[in-house]
Amino acid sequence: MVGHKTGNLPNGAPEQSVREGIGTLISLATQLAERRDRLRLVPDSEQIAERIAAAAPGFPTPSIHRSEFHNYFATFQFGVRAFPSDEQLQVAAHDLQKRLADYDKRFHGLWISFNQLNEIVATWAAGALKHLKNPLFKLPPQSSSI
Repeated sequence: MVGHKTGNLPNGAPEQSVREGIGTLISLATQLAERRDRLRLVPDSEQIAERIAAAAPGFPTPSIHRSEFHNYFATFQFGVRAFPSDEQLQVAAHDLQKRLADYDKRFHGLWISFNQLNEIVATWAAGALKHLKNPLFKLPPQSSSI
């Protein structure tokens, strides 16, 4: 756009072109601000993730990412580890949600996937745990001695 190169709008510029140019500029500024915020989050999210793993024995360190509008996405990759109980998953999810809400005063929501061998076994969102498939490796049931 000519206004970008010279700093002045040419006389007789069509209103629609001016509006589109301004909209594009605002969109670019918003995208750059979001990218800046995500880069600032990296060290803090790593620290939060390490605290979650330390607080939940047997849990891997989650990866945490923030999307637009202060929504967060986390993934726990269990690999070949034994998959935790529903209660343990809920406790970890609530703990992560609280830590993120304390960290980000504009926190909006959290979505978590609990994976085993890169396949989603369960998800957690809006306080609800949902199983998508059975885990491959579960903790063995306690056997009673005879």
